[in-house]
Amino acid sequence: MDRQREIDRLGLSPRAVAEIAALVALSVVLSPLLSIPIGPFRAYPVQHLVNVLTAVRLGPGAAVLQAATASTLRLALGTGTIFAYPGSLFGAWLAGVLYRRFQHFVAAAFGEAIGTGLVGAAVAYGLGRLVVSREVALLGFVGPFLLSSALGAAGGVALLLALRRTGLLDGEKLSRFDAAPLPGADE
Repeated sequence: MDRQREIDRLGLSPRAVAEIAALVALSVVLSPLLSIPIGPFRAYPVQHLVNVLTAVRLGPGAAVLQAATASTLRLALGTGTIFAYPGSLFGAWLAGVLYRRFQHFVAAAFGEAIGTGLVGAAVAYGLGRLVVSREVALLGFVGPFLLSSALGAAGGVALLLALRRTGLLDGEKLSRFDAAPLPGADE
């Protein structure tokens, strides 16, 4: 019942929850396949692409929920680290906030890059000082986080533009596909 109250508080419909689940699955499955090693870190641009997509489609609350769920699953599966949280949550939230304010895909991408590359890196630096027994450099976080989020955010904008061109972004064509009978269903 508490989960249902949280979903209601975020204003998520069952369809939105299903969309978040699909986006989490996409991120968890594709992130390890498309990761880039940068020193002791791994850049996961797919997570940032999904953050931008979720922020635009569903807003900042849903984007944070998606990012937290994906980070938790990647950590549990051993394909992510504790740095996945600051590396995705702040960018997802800021992407949603800036998209809501400016209604432009580039604003969401900018929010993702700044939220992850600067804010998330600063939080990860603090976390790194607690977790790692030696001194860690702030710039050691900023570079990889900024690179990963910028690549993923650019991919997110490209995907959103493609979805807009096809009419799939607003669900216009999806509803027609949902109503169409399956091929061979009348046999």
